[in-house]
Amino acid sequence: MHRNTCIRRGASTKAAALRMTLRSVGVAGLLAIALPLVTAAPASAFVRDCNHRIYLQAPHALISLTTVLNVRNVSCARARRVVSAHAPSANRSRSLSRVGGRFRLGGYRCRVYYVNYEDHMARCVYGTTAFRIDYGS
Repeated sequence: MHRNTCIRRGASTKAAALRMTLRSVGVAGLLAIALPLVTAAPASAFVRDCNHRIYLQAPHALISLTTVLNVRNVSCARARRVVSAHAPSANRSRSLSRVGGRFRLGGYRCRVYYVNYEDHMARCVYGTTAFRIDYGS
């Protein structure tokens, strides 16, 4: 009987070792699958429209009037502060009035995507934050 018990204990020890191995492989497999999903950046952030009635006037605006249209990963107020602080230096750029023109507002890189007579629109990006502005006379 003692011998039979030892065989059973040996069998259960091997089975336990096998279960532990399968658990560790299972945990490692789950971590390998789940970790990239957790650390991956979000596919797209929510775009918020800003109040179009709030606009900036010269000298705190591009050309004479500027409105922040929408923002991504930044507040509307912060986008207006960026424009207000850096508009005088951007106004010296000659590329404000042509499609494809590029200029900077502080750390933000801006690109003009729409021009119609005195109405201009640009998208400004800094890392994962972005905003669109409408400016003109």
